[in-house]
Formats: sequence, structure tokens, C-alpha cells
Amino acid sequence: MKSTVRRRWELAAGGSSDLFDLVDAGSADLVAAALTGLPEQRRRAVGGELTEWFKTRRSTFWGSAKGTALAVAVVGCLPTAAQAAAILTPRTVTVDGDRAARLVRVAAAERHIDWLPELARRLADKLARDAWIGHWRFVAALLPADAAPPTGERFVELWVQSLATPDRRRGAPVPLLDRLRNDPLLPALLPRLFEIDGIGAPMMFDEVHTDWESRHRHVLPTALARLAADGVVDRAALLDGALGRLLRGDRPAALRAFTVLLHELAPSAQEVAARATDYLRLLADAPAPVAVMAQKALRALPDPEPEAVLAASREVLLRPDKALVRGQLAWLDPRARRHPDQTPMIAEVIVVDADHPAVDEGDRAAALEARHGPAPAVGG
Repeated sequence: MKSTVRRRWELAAGGSSDLFDLVDAGSADLVAAALTGLPEQRRRAVGGELTEWFKTRRSTFWGSAKGTALAVAVVGCLPTAAQAAAILTPRTVTVDGDRAARLVRVAAAERHIDWLPELARRLADKLARDAWIGHWRFVAALLPADAAPPTGERFVELWVQSLATPDRRRGAPVPLLDRLRNDPLLPALLPRLFEIDGIGAPMMFDEVHTDWESRHRHVLPTALARLAADGVVDRAALLDGALGRLLRGDRPAALRAFTVLLHELAPSAQEVAARATDYLRLLADAPAPVAVMAQKALRALPDPEPEAVLAASREVLLRPDKALVRGQLAWLDPRARRHPDQTPMIAEVIVVDADHPAVDEGDRAAALEARHGPAPAVGG
């Protein structure tokens, strides 16, 4: 086997095939060692040969070992981030996450190049739907801690996946709450959780410390609520973000993360009252689990705006969801007792439910109508 010194001498003298053999063998550390001390002019010449060599192997699948060795060679030889990205962005190239980033940073430092952040952004913009999480970790590790990270959909989705699947090769993973406290990506990527369609479903992962039976359920929404309580993230931003996501709608499985987040935040009566318009819209229009959540929050208010409540009730009492209708009738009944002046309006709303498909709800509506007086005549 050739020594590292021998490889360096041959590479400096014009022989690149041995370097490419190391890349093909997935020997990233040996690639880094072979490039150490190589003059910049020779590196660029090797870079040109590397580009042509890669073109002949585009159909090759570069597993994490080969891909990592390739990344070291690319950053160690090519002149620009654009040329490096052209080789590292194909879906056939994967890299070994943090290890690849560490070796690449060493190669860049030796050459005194400053385009690794640009390379990371180019790679982030091209992340495929089936990108391996290790490739995302490589990209994230190349980003400067003091620079704004990419916020594209795929980058954020893989960030959530990285939270759900910490790298266990370094021993027991740090609890999610502690990882989030120290995550430089959190401030920039957190708002995107409320904007990207479908991302709520992968947000509902559990955290397992010892065994599956003792897992922590829906740990991400719970951790975000805890960070809000500790002042690490803005509580109002979480409340408004979750409500805004629920108002825009999504698949039921994707909305659940945001109802859980609101449950964990446990908004006060003052916080709900300040957002009563949003809660009333959810009560009238949202899927049943979301509407039930909104109904419970509104019922806890001491005295919400009567006209708005009655307007929402007209919509709710026409819905097929029995639990939701039952809850609305149970809310209107004591309201009529407390506010006799509103009884005619409440009775007019309740009569809407008299012909509800669920017979027991129709019976309940008829009983309430009888208790609070007949509704005014409608029409001619």
C-alpha cells in the first residue's frame, strides 16, 4: 500500500488517478491527507480532471463513504462554489453528515477559501424530496452560526426530521428540549413551521429515552411550549402562528400538531379574548377536532361578544358533528339564563337545530326552544 507521502509526491508530479482511486474506495481521510500541502495551481488542475472524471460516472451511486471522499476532493480542488455544487447536488451523491462537514472545513481552511457558506446555500436550494438526512446535516454544518440560514421548504422539513432522528453514533442523544435551546437554526426556522403545508404531520414525533413504553408523546409541540414559558421563544408568536395555521387549513393529521401546541400553551382567558375572532372562525369552519378546541376555549370566556357567538352558532348547529353541536347547545342554554334580554335571539338560533339529522340533538334543540320561548316567526 502506498504511503501518504508517496501519494502526495505522485499527485504533485501530475498523477491524479491514485487520488480518484481513493475517492472510489470511499477513503475520505486519505484523500484529505493526499491533498495536504498541494500547491493551488496543481489543485486546480486536479479539479479539472476530477470534473471530467465525475462526468463519466454520473450513473454511479455515491454512498455516504464515497460521497464524503468526493466532497473532500471537490472542496480541496475546485475553484468555486458553483463548480463544487454541480458535483455534489445530484441525487446520486450522499455524504456522511457532520463527518463530511468536518473534513471539508479542514480542506477549505488549508486553501484559505471562503465559499463554503455559498456552497451550503446552493446545496440547500437543491435538496431533493428523497434527500438523506445525512446530506442535510452536511449542509447545515457548513452554514456560519452568525448568518441567516436557508428557509426553503425542503430544508425546513429535513430540519424537523433531524429533530426527530438525532445522530445516535455519539452515544445517547440529548433531549429535544435541550437541543432546541442551543439550536442556531431555531429563530429563523420556527416561523416556517406555521407556513409550510403538511409539516404538522412529521412534527408529531415521540421521543424515546429508554423504551417505547416510556416515550414522551408529541415532544416538539411540548418543547416549544416549554421554551415559550422560559422566554426562549415568543409566546404570542406561537399562539398567533398556530391559530393562523389552523385558519388556513390542512390535512387533519397535519393540523393536530397545532391543536396540541395550543393545548400545551394553555392560553389564558385574556389571550383567547384577544383572539376571539380567530377562535370563532375556527368554531364555524374548521374540522371537528379543531372546532371543538375552539369551542372549549371560547366557553371559558366570561362573556364573549353575543352577536359574534350567535352568528357562529348558526353555522355550528348545521354541522353533522354531534359532539360539537351538543357542546354549542350546552353553551347557549346557560347563556340564555344569564342574559334574558338575549333569549329571543338565542331561541331563533336554537330552532335551526330542530331538524338536525341526529335525532337526539333535534330533541335537545326543541327542549331548549320550549324552555326559552318560541323563536320569532321567520319570513312571511
